[in-house]
Amino acid sequence: MRIFYIFLLVNILTLSIVSGVVIASPVVEIKNYRAKVGELIEVPIVVNDAYNVAGGNVIVSFDNKIVEVKSVKSGDFGEPVANVQNDKGVVNIAVAKANSMGRDKANLAVIVFKAIGIGKTTLDISKAVLNDENGNLIAVKAISGS
Repeated sequence: MRIFYIFLLVNILTLSIVSGVVIASPVVEIKNYRAKVGELIEVPIVVNDAYNVAGGNVIVSFDNKIVEVKSVKSGDFGEPVANVQNDKGVVNIAVAKANSMGRDKANLAVIVFKAIGIGKTTLDISKAVLNDENGNLIAVKAISGS
């Protein structure tokens, strides 16, 4: 039985190398933004290589002395479910749709921040989990913004 598994693994690796197919992992990204105290700013959570993505869960942390979350708007995955904890500087966002996105770039959701203090904060993606339309997890890379 072990020989069969090893043979299968070697064939899969060989097929990937010979065919030249490179399967890219999706990247969840928040860009850098600037705002003056009192301003609202919309910050999309972007998924690159979103072809097979049908949903996911992202946790973003921030300095709650600099910004606060006013709302979380829907992106390309429908209405998000958001747990905003401004007192802890965290927003937890979950989205899901029935089918995979089928395109390269999509917005998971859009966080509306209000600048409340002077300074800089990292918009840290402390957790990013994506899934396909069958609920299978997809490997993901996260790039935080500020």
